[in-house]
Amino acid sequence: MSESQADQALTALLAAVPFIATLGIEVVSAAPDEVVGRLAWREDLCTAGGTLNGGALMSLADNMGGTCAFLNLP
Repeated sequence: MSESQADQALTALLAAVPFIATLGIEVVSAAPDEVVGRLAWREDLCTAGGTLNGGALMSLADNMGGTCAFLNLP
């Protein structure tokens, strides 16, 4: 997949998965061999103790893994 094709595929994926935007996940960089994402700490994503909720953190990991897999589709 060329870089241009990867960019187009990533744009299509992000448009199809609004959950990424709902959580505030930012895709910093994405290529077939590496995807980097960021999730800012927000009070509404935390447990009562102020710790980032595990579900929010795993959503970041899941979406970045899914993005990497998507960019490697034939």
